[in-house]
Amino acid sequence: MSEDLKCPICGKPTFLVYGKHPRKDGLCKECSQKLFNKEIIQCPDCGKWHKTDEPCTCKNDTKEIKTNKSEHKCEICGQTTTNKYICNDCYKRVDKSFEEIDKNTTPTKIRDYYYNLKNYIYRTEYTDAELLYNKLSKLYALADLSKKLFGREDLFNKVLYDIKDIKEGKENNKAKTVSEEEKIERDLNTAGINRTKDGHFVKSEYEVTVDDILFDLSEVHIYEKIVAKITERTVVCDWYIPVYKNNGIYIELWGIDKNYKYNINKEEKRELYKKHNLPLIEIEKDELKGDTLGLHDRIESEIIKYKNKIKEDI
Repeated sequence: MSEDLKCPICGKPTFLVYGKHPRKDGLCKECSQKLFNKEIIQCPDCGKWHKTDEPCTCKNDTKEIKTNKSEHKCEICGQTTTNKYICNDCYKRVDKSFEEIDKNTTPTKIRDYYYNLKNYIYRTEYTDAELLYNKLSKLYALADLSKKLFGREDLFNKVLYDIKDIKEGKENNKAKTVSEEEKIERDLNTAGINRTKDGHFVKSEYEVTVDDILFDLSEVHIYEKIVAKITERTVVCDWYIPVYKNNGIYIELWGIDKNYKYNINKEEKRELYKKHNLPLIEIEKDELKGDTLGLHDRIESEIIKYKNKIKEDI
């Protein structure tokens, strides 16, 4: 059956990896070498193969059948285009991103890369639109690669919605941006109000309460520390209690927020703490309303439990 498989480019028999497994893309040995040397690439729009330094024929075809396609905005950069999803300039960005991605990867790695990149774009402010378009093009390339290499359409079916969501979020944030002078003045105005017993300046009265509980428990603690053991993305915990060398206890104060992005970020942080088996104390804002004696006792109990576990594991 493998002998019937033909290279989609030249028609020669598909190359058999280890002499028995046909390549998923169907390429023959010679064309596989061209792909390895980055002489050819597969078009993310029509799936045809073409030389890396030349545009795919389907992009030329759009000029001939322009009357049959309605104009719309490119999902990435907003240019007017008659292509299906994105404009020619963004297709070139996608092609360039294809070259940077390891083709011998797995569906799971592509999916993890996709979500990590999406979160990175969400969190990063871009003053140069071109940098943002390059990142969005790589996101599109990952989704398209997952579809072409492994037949997985879950990422491709959502990538355009994710791109739109990212762009709308950045526009909203831009409208809400305040000047550096306003930020400094705001911080100075609230610094005295949100000061804890041990001199920390925190963001809210809720955080003052938690920080003061840790002070009353005589626990050495660090406010807002990067979690070094989480490498997939930058995670900053609300408090860190050092126990032994680089082992410690992390504390997160979760807000009651209807914001979709906040809740997504909250769940992703939880999963990362769980994935790396890090001791985490979680506090909800509701627990800080009224009498906090019960919360005081719970925090003390969990600190003792995690300290004992850390000592046992050493």
